[in-house]
Amino acid sequence: MNTRHLHASGQPWSTIIRRYRLTHNLKQTSLAEDLNVTQAMVSRWESGAACPGPSMQKRILALINPQSNAVPMTGWRDMQARSPEMVAIIAQDGHVETVSEGLLRETGLDRVQFEGLRVSDLFGREAEALRLHLVGMGFFKGQIEAVETTGQMDFRPQGQEPVKQRIHALHIPRRDLDGTYKWIANAAVVSEGEQQILLSELAGHCRIIQSI
Repeated sequence: MNTRHLHASGQPWSTIIRRYRLTHNLKQTSLAEDLNVTQAMVSRWESGAACPGPSMQKRILALINPQSNAVPMTGWRDMQARSPEMVAIIAQDGHVETVSEGLLRETGLDRVQFEGLRVSDLFGREAEALRLHLVGMGFFKGQIEAVETTGQMDFRPQGQEPVKQRIHALHIPRRDLDGTYKWIANAAVVSEGEQQILLSELAGHCRIIQSI
């Protein structure tokens, strides 16, 4: 990769921009408005087709929330529940505690059909394998900033046949007010072509994201 496309930390600007947008539940159009650029330009940055210039890089970094994920944030759960994106808050043991309005809309279910169930019951073996992987890497101890993945979600609504979808997701540890860490999973459905690009960018199905 061309070094001008890299932040001083060694991370691609495409990753930094996409991560900021996903963690703040922003559409590309909203981020474009914040930066006074076009949505097409944000899309080119995220795909790696273009790189923001030095002055724009400073503006982008100024937007990034410096608050650590280790600091409890009052009201964060309600904020995620109202999100129009596909978001789930999951406990270390795999129980789904909160889901977003966007996830309910995407699946056509209500909260009673989601909250309190285990990710393995809802999303199959792949989701349970990911949970165990996160536990093993210290995710629920706040030892990493985030994990980015792409793969196939095997959605299993109760009493219905499984629905398979290609997913791109960002997984963020967030310390709750009781001191325990929760798993915030931000997901989006992607096309086969988009997933192939992601597999190349991530060098596989999973990438750990460290602080910049």
